[in-house]
Amino acid sequence: MKALLKNPDGQFLCLHKTKDEAIGDASDSLYDLPGGRKEAKETMMQGLFREVVEETGIHIQTEQVQCVLDETEVTRKDQSKLYVFTYLVHIGKEKVQLSEEHDAYVWVTKDSQMINKLPIYIQNLIQLTYKKDGE
Repeated sequence: MKALLKNPDGQFLCLHKTKDEAIGDASDSLYDLPGGRKEAKETMMQGLFREVVEETGIHIQTEQVQCVLDETEVTRKDQSKLYVFTYLVHIGKEKVQLSEEHDAYVWVTKDSQMINKLPIYIQNLIQLTYKKDGE
């Protein structure tokens, strides 16, 4: 599961993976959204909340989760398959505290120059939120 975190300024949080973290990842891009796999006894929401806190230091609540933006099957480099749910989550102005999996972060909008450096799936998700909001 992944979280597309949107702040009050309409910006979305993207994380820059460390080189070690990128080695086994499904995407060749060094940028990703906060998220990961749910643990055995967790619900999807519990897993999402845990992963967001672990990777960003941001605590989110159920009422901040707006919707499931996307559900897709992803084939990893080792040919294993993952089914990924991406949730749109509205947050406040919390400070980002990165885990050891990431070494930088950026806040982007659909008009940011940085958007073209992000994986296509993130670009598409950001565009989708603007369509949902009627922008």
